[in-house]
Amino acid sequence: MSPQPTTQLPNTEPPGESFPAASRLLRRSEFKAVQERGLRNADTALVFFVLGNSLGRRRLGITVSKKVGNAVCRARIRRLLRDVFRKERRRLPPSVDLVVIARRAAAQADRERLLKEFLRASAWFCRRLCRHEPAAAEDVNSGVRGGAGA
Repeated sequence: MSPQPTTQLPNTEPPGESFPAASRLLRRSEFKAVQERGLRNADTALVFFVLGNSLGRRRLGITVSKKVGNAVCRARIRRLLRDVFRKERRRLPPSVDLVVIARRAAAQADRERLLKEFLRASAWFCRRLCRHEPAAAEDVNSGVRGGAGA
């Protein structure tokens, strides 16, 4: 017998808390598009940008410059942000690209602080995106569908 095909469609969220390449922003052009055309929300340790996509899933891109700290510090921040995204991504509007830029204050931040900033930003994005779009209607400019449920 042949193995059963996976039931996950390419344009859906990954199951559980996985973080496959399809859930990441990988190219500089993707990061630039989100930063130039997306909504911006800044907090003490993190700056967030979000832009709708037509892929049917949420994607994350993380930027941590050398100004924030050494390689160990930067890797720790990226690891914590990936963990927060994996566990809380459903709080974001569906079908969006999210870019997170770490500020210097992120070097001293613990997971709880990063989580708090992520939750605050995701609630802000849901309010902004849902307020400007009728339910179940697709925005021609951003590709984000109305409704914050997920």
